[in-house]
Amino acid sequence: MEALIVFAAIFWIAPIFVAHQLGLSRNRTGWVWGLLLGWLGVFIVALMKPIPAHEQLANQHAERELWRQRAALRSSEENPSGIWPPPPPAKTDYR
Repeated sequence: MEALIVFAAIFWIAPIFVAHQLGLSRNRTGWVWGLLLGWLGVFIVALMKPIPAHEQLANQHAERELWRQRAALRSSEENPSGIWPPPPPAKTDYR
């Protein structure tokens, strides 16, 4: 049983932490690579080039703007009149 715990710690848990630390220095999510691919993921993260900080910020701003546009589109589809709260739907008689 102890051998199984040691095996899991070396071949499954350790790569997550190692890949995470490598990913931090490269502005990447290395822990995912370590979790999914183990030591192969650590090797892949080690070979990745760092993402420049300004590029990472640009990606975050672009993603945030995309979310804002989607939210505005969704709210205009749900409430075309622009009144908040939206008026209740018209009552219809289904007899």
